[in-house]
Amino acid sequence: MTATDAICVVCQKPAKYKTPTTQVSYCSVACYRQLPRSEKKVELNSNRESGFDASFSTTYESSQSVTWEADEEKEEQFRQLAQTPAMQELLQDRIFCQELQNIVTSTNPLERLQQMRTHHKFAQFEQAVFQFFHITDDQV
Repeated sequence: MTATDAICVVCQKPAKYKTPTTQVSYCSVACYRQLPRSEKKVELNSNRESGFDASFSTTYESSQSVTWEADEEKEEQFRQLAQTPAMQELLQDRIFCQELQNIVTSTNPLERLQQMRTHHKFAQFEQAVFQFFHITDDQV
């Protein structure tokens, strides 16, 4: 299979990239982020002849459908959440959306998340998410 006819293992679109160790095909950063963590790590072990881990590949392939079914269910839940009036209002705020993106791209996302939790808009965001998923304060 050449790079041009490789298929993304996440979304089934034409792949543009492959992971360095196992050569799993993916098409975008969004799909790359959905790959299991061990797919993304570059092994620097000189004892291996290649970076491909066949045992992981088998595990990965056998668990794909279960993982993707769960992911599809989560995606649908998040689509529904995004359609709620409270979330629609928050998602129209460009500055707030940029702050969410800054959490994701931060070198220390947990620290950035803690900083954001002090902002009024983020408190509204948390409240909307918690209400949608029926999460109580004692569960956080």
